[in-house]
Amino acid sequence: MTIFVMKKWLSLAIFPLSHSILLIILSLILFWRSSRSLAITIVAAALIWLWLSSTAIFADWLLTDLEENFDSPPFSSIPKAEAIILLGGATSGLAHGGDMGNLNESADRLLTTLKLFKLNKAPMVVVTGGITNGAVSEASLMQDMLELMGIPSEAIILEERALDTKQNAEFTAQILRDKQVSSILLVTSAYHMRRAKWIFDQTFSSEVDVVPVASDHQRAISDPTLSGWIPSVGNLYRTSLAIKEIIGYWIYRQTLIK
Repeated sequence: MTIFVMKKWLSLAIFPLSHSILLIILSLILFWRSSRSLAITIVAAALIWLWLSSTAIFADWLLTDLEENFDSPPFSSIPKAEAIILLGGATSGLAHGGDMGNLNESADRLLTTLKLFKLNKAPMVVVTGGITNGAVSEASLMQDMLELMGIPSEAIILEERALDTKQNAEFTAQILRDKQVSSILLVTSAYHMRRAKWIFDQTFSSEVDVVPVASDHQRAISDPTLSGWIPSVGNLYRTSLAIKEIIGYWIYRQTLIK
């Protein structure tokens, strides 16, 4: 858990809001040391970067590179497989006063999994995700949701140790080998799919056919007018997601390639 927490803290360093705060702190130090012109320049750069990162135009530009090859195909064209793999990330854990996990922006993963199962695309669902917030695993919380939506408990297999995508693949691989599964439908968010599929392909090599089924597409259909340049918290969130995925994919490519 310590390594997981450290990775989460380190990931904050790549977010535009963190960059802007650090630049403003640096400018205050420079201003205090009488480097006023440089301090003003750095503040301006921080504000421009924060504004740009908060616009729909910039967020969509970054997300295009991640999502463009993972449009949702018609479900009728998705081949049948032996298992559906649902990656963790669709809940925010338990909250005070609640008895079920709170769904977050990636909850579409659950609906995609449900539809695949209801269309008999695979007879089992492997739900993977460890304990990241509180004392209950993501896999267990998502299992509760899936059962509430109508998937029988005997069709769900839990993997409750994984704390990142690499571990999702490694620990799931052990389950699939025991079950002698040779084909899977991989369900995760579209912006995360490039990295997830690459890691699963690397983990399984040619043992398992990995078919991506992306959900939770982040690029909204909108008019590219002036409104695309108006900053918002939602767009800042999408930009942060994209930057994290782009850097994460690059790091995995450098460290996991065989």
